[in-house]
Amino acid sequence: MIKKYVLNFTASYLFMIILLGIISIFIDISGAISSIIILLAAAAYTSAKFVTDQKRIPDHSEKRKLVWWCFFSSIALSTLLILAYSILDMGFDSFIEVIQPILSEVPLWILVISLTISLLIQYWILNYSFSHIAQKRLEKMRKVLLKSQF
Repeated sequence: MIKKYVLNFTASYLFMIILLGIISIFIDISGAISSIIILLAAAAYTSAKFVTDQKRIPDHSEKRKLVWWCFFSSIALSTLLILAYSILDMGFDSFIEVIQPILSEVPLWILVISLTISLLIQYWILNYSFSHIAQKRLEKMRKVLLKSQF
């Protein structure tokens, strides 16, 4: 059952990345904030889909699986898209020429701290979506159900 929602998350995350890419051709929308919004939107959509389908929030085990699988899915998808775009845009040799100076000039500890903070934010967003947003969606569904009974 979890696989369905991880695939749902991955598809919506990919769709939103592509949509942002198309929009950014016309408007300058770059940066970390747009990435956070895309992740939050995909996670919120998937969380709402789970609640709508199952009529409940994910239990602890389901939530843990959803968070981790969506976490790994988003990392894999982002990495593949960045590599594919970079290699197609610049070629593999040019890609290596751009990466090498960054790795040699920026201290490793700064890269590790930056990556750790980024991953923690990503994990928190997913955890928030499959707990708080799922709970809010369930409450909204119950209110609509109560109103329809009267």
